[in-house]
Amino acid sequence: LSGEARKVAREGIFIVVGGGVGKLAEFLFKREVSVGYGPEAWGLFSLGLMTLVVGAAVMQVGLDQGLAHFLARWRDDRKKALAVARVAFRVVLLVGVLGAMAIFLAAPGIAAALEAPGLEQYLRRFALFLPVVACAELTLAALYGLGWGRYKVFFQDLLVGVGMLGA
Repeated sequence: LSGEARKVAREGIFIVVGGGVGKLAEFLFKREVSVGYGPEAWGLFSLGLMTLVVGAAVMQVGLDQGLAHFLARWRDDRKKALAVARVAFRVVLLVGVLGAMAIFLAAPGIAAALEAPGLEQYLRRFALFLPVVACAELTLAALYGLGWGRYKVFFQDLLVGVGMLGA
C-alpha cells in the first residue's frame, strides 16, 4: 500500500506542478498581450482565440466522445482500438484542414460582419492552427479512453501555457 500511495502522491505532485506552471505561463502570455499591446489588440486576440476554440470543437464532429467510448470499450482489442483511432484522426484532420481553409478565406467577411477592423489577421493566423488544435483535443479524448487521463495536465495545461508564452 505504501508503494501505491507514493505513486499516487507523485502523480498528484506532477499534476499540480505541471498545471501550475502551465497556467502561470498562460497568465504571463495574456498579461503581455493585454498590457503590452493594449485593449484593442487584446479584444481582437480574444475574438480570434474564441474562433479557434469553437472551430476546434466543431471540427471534431463528435468523434472525441465516440473515440473515448470505443477505446475504453476495446481497450483489450488492440486491432479494433487502432482502427477506430485511425479513422477518427483522419476524419478530424481532414475536417480541420477544410475548416481552416474556410475560416482563412472567410476572414475578411467575418471581420466585416463583426465590425472589427484588424480581426482578419488574427482569424487567419488562428485558422492555421485549427487542424492541430482539433487533433490535440482528440488526443486528449483518446488518452481518457485508454485510461490515461492523468496525462491531460501535460497536454492541455502545460503545453498550452508554455506554447502560448513561447509564441
